[in-house]
This record gives sequence, structure tokens and C-alpha cells, in this order.
Amino acid sequence: MSVRMNAEQPRGVGVGDRARSSVENGVRAERVLVVDDHDLFRQTLALVLEQHADFRKKAQAGSIAEARQVIGGPGGKPHLVVVDLDLGDASVSQLMGELCEAGVAVLALTTSQDTGLRDRALRAGADEVHTTTAPIKEIIAAAQRLVGR
Repeated sequence: MSVRMNAEQPRGVGVGDRARSSVENGVRAERVLVVDDHDLFRQTLALVLEQHADFRKKAQAGSIAEARQVIGGPGGKPHLVVVDLDLGDASVSQLMGELCEAGVAVLALTTSQDTGLRDRALRAGADEVHTTTAPIKEIIAAAQRLVGR
């Protein structure tokens, strides 16, 4: 069974309000960072977001430490970070809070159907939370919504 977990505009912020797009040759070029410790899932999701959600610039990280390096690197701050809540690293919540403060939209994914985990992620700074078993169209739509498309 697939359960869609969705946020209702946490902390008075409208969906997509925090993400801003850049323009290159008249084409919106949102930057997305996918953070997941499972290589195949991370690579596939980054490819799907590029092909079906038109994220022209994408980066990947297999850990919170790698994500911080990408965010602080020369590619610039992403517009959207898709982060796995099941990284087994307590600093996932801290990263989401930092991203929220920096004005970066956060789409959290989890294998868990625990509503307590969803609520904690939303309080930590996630804009939306979805299970990894949600239809890919829903995840794409959430990514697009969060960057204001």
C-alpha cells in the first residue's frame, strides 16, 4: 500500500515560496540535490527529475557530509533538496533546518509509513514528505510544486 504524506504549508510558508529559479537562455534551470545513501535509487531519481521535471542542474550526495560539500561548493545553493529520511544519521533534521533557514525547498522521502516521522520531518524544515513507494508522478509533481511550477 502506498501512502502519500503531504505537508500543509508549514510555518506559514506557501509551497514553493522558498525556492527560486534561475534563467539560462530563457529556460528555467532549477538546481536539485538528491541525498540518498542507496546509489541506484539516488541516481535513478536524479535522472527522472532531470527528464520529467526539467531540472537542468542536478547534483547527488550519498551522505549528509557530502550534501553539505555540494551545497557549499561552486555549483551554488540548490533550489530543491530531495533527502532520504532513512539515512540513519541524526543530522538529517539539522540539515533540513539549515536548508529551511537558507530558503531552500526540502522534499523528504522515507520508506516508513510512521506519521510521527512525517511530523518530525515537517517540524525540522521539510516542505513535503512522501514515501518512496508513492507513484513517481506524485514525487515529480511535488518537486515541481516546491519550485513554483
